[in-house]
Amino acid sequence: MQPAYYENFKEIKKKIWSMLDDAVTNRSSQFRIPVFICGDQSDFDGRIVVLRKSDQTNNLVQFHSDIRSDKIPKLKNNTNASMLFYDKEEKIQVRLKEILRKLKITTIIVTHDSYEAFYLGSKCGIILNQELKQFDDPYKVYHFPNSVEVVNFLNRGILIPAKVTSQTTLENDELGIIEGRFIKNYPIGANVKLLLQPEDLEHDDNSNLKLEVVDRKFRGTNFIYTLKTLSEKLIPVLVNTHHHEIHEIHDKFGIKRPIRLEHIVCF
Repeated sequence: MQPAYYENFKEIKKKIWSMLDDAVTNRSSQFRIPVFICGDQSDFDGRIVVLRKSDQTNNLVQFHSDIRSDKIPKLKNNTNASMLFYDKEEKIQVRLKEILRKLKITTIIVTHDSYEAFYLGSKCGIILNQELKQFDDPYKVYHFPNSVEVVNFLNRGILIPAKVTSQTTLENDELGIIEGRFIKNYPIGANVKLLLQPEDLEHDDNSNLKLEVVDRKFRGTNFIYTLKTLSEKLIPVLVNTHHHEIHEIHDKFGIKRPIRLEHIVCF
């Protein structure tokens, strides 16, 4: 049974301040070590800090910092900052979103679940190793990750080797020509790592490009097949469940050629 405060914004606020007050002295509290973020869109700084004071009357939380810290000059240039608190046991995010949207209140939610972040957030920040790696709307974070680190964290695709062959094409030894719009300019002949996401490849039983099925996951409205190339590379492919034929493990799965991507993301 869910706690009563899930249904009442005043009770949610009361619970949050109670958790903040507790975290000041309780070393085991998950609110004890929030992430503090400051800077601007071109230069963010995200660090784990220790909560030292909680003052509901004055809407104040406090932490200590070394005056030599990199965040000090950033704060002098831009006093806007955020603190991110997370407690996995208090699952109030979805309820909170609905209430906050009605009241037009800005909030910050911390989660390790990217699907949850994409659903709840109008903006998403990826923090890895205490650094803010990317900050953008959810669509751009998913489709236009800005680094291999973010790609690996999201775990929604793979990177394959390819060579740029023109301003709109590149080639992979096993998949052949791949067409699309580059989001960055690369010189012709450059060797790159191309991001392939599950929805990028189209199924075609009549294609001469066939890969072996090594795994199949049923997700209700779709299947996610894992295909193996001759070089042992594993490629995820998303297929609608209404597709006329369900492929079994070890079946050959056809990929439509030429492969056309809406946008080409490379590193």
